Amino acid sequence: MEIQGSYITAEIRKLYKWVYVPRLDKKYYVPTRDFMMHQIIFYSKNQFKWRPDSCDCDDLTLILCGKVKEIQCAENWKYAVPFGISIGKLEDGRYHMTNCFYSENGFEFYDCQKISLINFKPSMILM
Repeated sequence: MEIQGSYITAEIRKLYKWVYVPRLDKKYYVPTRDFMMHQIIFYSKNQFKWRPDSCDCDDLTLILCGKVKEIQCAENWKYAVPFGISIGKLEDGRYHMTNCFYSENGFEFYDCQKISLINFKPSMILM
């Protein structure tokens, strides 16, 4: 299914009115949630380990985003998949960077470190 980037932006802003969402691509391919989880799990399982200051949340988030985008480019998909990064605060007030995506089920966050994202408050979302 194809979808306008502006629609995704509007849907994200309904959930998080304050969040900064830079201009998105004009169109996206919206996959099933199962497809996205397969892509995410395939690239996040035990390949990289969390290490403070050298391979922590921002590094792992960027690596995972890059791997998903690499497949998108290598397989010559017609449109980008709405998968990216989000920076914000965890429930306890600590800053955190995690992945996010939009599927036919809507927008959600994914954390390969299995950190709880309940009440995660994003300040920026980039897809």
